[in-house]
Amino acid sequence: MAIKSFRIQDIIVHNCNFLNFNLSESSVDLIITSPPYNIGIDYGIYNDNKTYKEYLEFTKKWLGKSFDILKSNGRICINVPIDTGKNGKRSLAADLTILAKRTGFKYKGTIVWDHSTSLMTSSKQKKFYAMAFSKNIELILIFYKDEWISVKKEFRDYVNEIWKFSGENPKRVNHPAAFPVEIPRRLIKMFSETNDIVLDPFLGSGTTLMACKQLLRKGIGIEIDEKYFEGSKTRISDQNKH
Repeated sequence: MAIKSFRIQDIIVHNCNFLNFNLSESSVDLIITSPPYNIGIDYGIYNDNKTYKEYLEFTKKWLGKSFDILKSNGRICINVPIDTGKNGKRSLAADLTILAKRTGFKYKGTIVWDHSTSLMTSSKQKKFYAMAFSKNIELILIFYKDEWISVKKEFRDYVNEIWKFSGENPKRVNHPAAFPVEIPRRLIKMFSETNDIVLDPFLGSGTTLMACKQLLRKGIGIEIDEKYFEGSKTRISDQNKH
């Protein structure tokens, strides 16, 4: 089956499974993403209700592919909750960190995102977030490949700090777990240069690529579900009109 794609200037999105997508090795400067949390959110075609063992195997696979396509000295920024589950909690951020290091990534630091003022629009969504988050706190884990090159001085204060702003309203972007554009905007400014290639392997509503467009980066997005692929196409196209 042919892969559906759309392109707007230096922004391109593919409707496919990231694990099956052919992307050249050492071709991407920066990866920014928020992978599925495995808490039963309806992402359409993707199963977000795996056993934890299955979920860690899935995580291991996408981290390995990310490592291969990242350039030497490239960075990856991963937005995840501290833990998941109510009874028998899983230390998701810690387990992902272990898997990333085993993959070959080197750990640089953690940014704490406090979204305590997030807009929760339904009792169902509140239930999901209650299973995933510790007191409205999420983390942005920062890793790199090979060697660390210092970030721009003006953005060093962002690293290992607390970012406090609300989450994205899911009704506004028609996606149950979108992060706000301020997250990729800051990370792109911190860790990339104009015309660098930025990838989001779990694009969702298209937020990472909207930030790429604003900051003159080349963006690649992979989204497995056709509904969210079409939604990101609409968001990015509408942004291009302004």
